[in-house]
Amino acid sequence: MFEREQLELPGYTVDEVLLRLYGSPDPRQIDGVGGATSTTSKAVILSKSDRPGIDVDYTFAQIGIEEGKVDWGSNCGNCSAVLAPYALDNGWVQPGQGETIIRALNTNTGQTILQRVATPQWSLASRPGHHDPGRPVPWFRRRSRLRGSGWPHHRATAADRQSC
Repeated sequence: MFEREQLELPGYTVDEVLLRLYGSPDPRQIDGVGGATSTTSKAVILSKSDRPGIDVDYTFAQIGIEEGKVDWGSNCGNCSAVLAPYALDNGWVQPGQGETIIRALNTNTGQTILQRVATPQWSLASRPGHHDPGRPVPWFRRRSRLRGSGWPHHRATAADRQSC
């Protein structure tokens, strides 16, 4: 998931930035976040919309694995699940009492997506032990070898290595 402005780098197209981030073209996508399958090489691009009646502009990108191209002509329903929680968490939409409707424009298809989200007590509902799609997992708050150091940013060095 990216905010549109994160992908707007001087001297590069959004396609070039996405291909580099995902490690494409490469059948194994070793040097990027892509997982070398079509289901793990998808990007959600969001921005707060300035269009009347629309809260979020949503663009879906399918990153090519071996061919080094980005397909902008489709959509992914599972990926669109991030829209409402992200818009609420980032203040793009103010939660209503009990329920909030988020209106997103899929820029690939021109279709409007409506998502209804439970917002009891004027906030996004969360349940213990449940993780909503698109909401960051606070993994860095837990201290363990497998889940990080406890710091949001940590540079791993050879001195950090522990023998098994």
